[in-house]
Amino acid sequence: VEAMQGVDAFAMAALSPLVSLCYASLVILIMRAGFLRSIMGALAAAGRMAFTNYLTQSLVLSTCLLYTSD
Repeated sequence: VEAMQGVDAFAMAALSPLVSLCYASLVILIMRAGFLRSIMGALAAAGRMAFTNYLTQSLVLSTCLLYTSD
């Protein structure tokens, strides 16, 4: 039984990247087919805002750290 657990762990480790690649390929195919076009429009706006927030936060905090360090 213990020998089977080693084989199962190896199979999981070997197949996990393949399964991830299949999921990514499926998402790409769905996107290219245009099934989620309306949803992607809304998510794109939220993604742009999140990126803007990230850049602003990085600039403000790095400036604060620059002027408050000893």
